[in-house]
Amino acid sequence: SDSFAFTNCTEKDCPDFATYDYRAITKKGVINNTYVIVGAAGYKIGKNSDKEAAIRFRDHDNSNKLESYRVKGLYLTNCVYAYNSMKEGSSIFEGKDKFGNTDSFIIIYNMDKTQSVECTLGEGTQFVTTWKWVDLTSLGETEGLKFNIKTTKEDQWGAMTPTYFCLDGITIED
Repeated sequence: SDSFAFTNCTEKDCPDFATYDYRAITKKGVINNTYVIVGAAGYKIGKNSDKEAAIRFRDHDNSNKLESYRVKGLYLTNCVYAYNSMKEGSSIFEGKDKFGNTDSFIIIYNMDKTQSVECTLGEGTQFVTTWKWVDLTSLGETEGLKFNIKTTKEDQWGAMTPTYFCLDGITIED
């Protein structure tokens, strides 16, 4: 999918790290320095989008066929871009994207419409700044993970909160 990018940008490795919006707020991955940036405006995360941010589990012998697995979970955190928008607001929206006490930024995991798991990355003035384990065992056997975003900060064009987040350490049961 085109809504995923691997990065190993850390404070030590990237000279412009402080201004690099598309990195984990944690400044590194869970175990090492490589992690994934997910999402982008226009990737079925907004109202008028035509693509989705999803991971599909392909069959080892036939890549056209999906295979089901039980996903234990994964780690999630904010990217700098979303974090700064929620905490300080941005010039793009003249600060209207800054979170107040009743605002929220939630990632929703599902593959079909029957089961889903939610993880809150921002609520009121509290924002995730560490890697947070998300238990996905309640999804049962699944052919993949679809990521959707729900935010209270919207205008007539969709989300004002940047639709980016970081993930690491997807764990699948044998």
